[in-house]
Amino acid sequence: MLSLIKSYVIHIYYFIFDRYILYPLMTVLPRKFDIKFMNLGYATRPYGVNKGQRHTSISENTKIMGILNEAIEPDDAIRAHIYLYEKSLSLCPVYPYLEEFRVAEVGCGLGGGIHWIKRAHPEIKSIIGIDKVVANPMNNQIIQGVAENLPLPTASMDLIINIESSHLYDSTPNFFSEVCRVLKPGGYFCWADIRFRVEMPVVLDQATSAGLDLVEYENITSGVLNGIEYTARKYDKLFDKIPWIFKLLRGSIRTTYCAPGTYTYNRLVRREKIYATAFKFNCLNGGTVRGNECECPFKYSGKHCQREKHCRGYERNTNGSCIECKTGYQGSDCDQRECKNEGQQEPDGSCKCKLPYSGEFCDKLTTSDVYLYYNRMIYRFGPIGAFVIIPMIIINYGCTRLSQKRQIERVERSFGEQTKTDISKHVIENLLKQ
Repeated sequence: MLSLIKSYVIHIYYFIFDRYILYPLMTVLPRKFDIKFMNLGYATRPYGVNKGQRHTSISENTKIMGILNEAIEPDDAIRAHIYLYEKSLSLCPVYPYLEEFRVAEVGCGLGGGIHWIKRAHPEIKSIIGIDKVVANPMNNQIIQGVAENLPLPTASMDLIINIESSHLYDSTPNFFSEVCRVLKPGGYFCWADIRFRVEMPVVLDQATSAGLDLVEYENITSGVLNGIEYTARKYDKLFDKIPWIFKLLRGSIRTTYCAPGTYTYNRLVRREKIYATAFKFNCLNGGTVRGNECECPFKYSGKHCQREKHCRGYERNTNGSCIECKTGYQGSDCDQRECKNEGQQEPDGSCKCKLPYSGEFCDKLTTSDVYLYYNRMIYRFGPIGAFVIIPMIIINYGCTRLSQKRQIERVERSFGEQTKTDISKHVIENLLKQ
């Protein structure tokens, strides 16, 4: 029990430390200490082991090595950061040929990945970064935004890359849904991140539920541990140069970049894992990619074949649209529901109901929905709600007492003056309550 409590306390501490201490610092320190990357890194062999020596290294991807060797010295610590980008990109089936690709990096941090991809893959058409905190906009190449609501047009990107940041998002499923929205049909999503062993299947299911088809999956924990040996050495040396106040946080900062000996590093050693994965966004419901669009089967419509047609009968117009829709549906393809009671239509054709209404067409009003609506209202207003409820209780009590008093007076008048003297108000009040 104590170990569980300790684990939760540590988790909460580093959650607060990362968001409210480390990341604000990263908007200031990089300019002074030339920090461009925030990922753990990746390497095929440990630090100090040369090619050809006996070691437990990982087979090298010749395509990746060809790109790296042209630009970065083997012992340069920045090489490990870059290798992680190339490793993730290499899982994309068309790698390294990204000609005319429109690329977006979500959670781009300090922009080192954007600078590298432009340098190593000049054949791409454009690249843009999105991050919650923008330290340097890099001539508008980085824009501010959150992963769960990407500031990008629908079906505008050929490839989205996301390196070691999705574990910090408020909602990973919403992020995956946004990736689906922004990717063109047939586009690619390259992802690398750290997760506990038991969490990874859940994350993969969330991606699949959002509409991402898994192309390739690889556990790269060993390579990341090798990469940490390079990147951690670089960051450890920076402690000799930073102001003394930051040296007080040395242990917490080293834990954040998983330096050898820290508990976060030991979790990786014990294979509480990191993975690299590539997802390809295909047309849904059996649709096929034709250029930049989906060709949908008979029963489906929409940009990604995500909507089901609800035609009345089997006859169709010459262009494939419905002649007549089933009750409750509208549109030329009968793929849009007629939302009632101010319900809003979703991109997939379903209705987003305004509480307290529910149901497929927002036409149901159940007791549980009404309770839920008012419970949420009270929860939303919090203490303010209490200040509203208390006066209402007082007013209700006062009105009830006044009503009873007037009822008694009316009864007294109805009995007449002679009878009134023989009947007490207490008796009348009891009669009214019965």
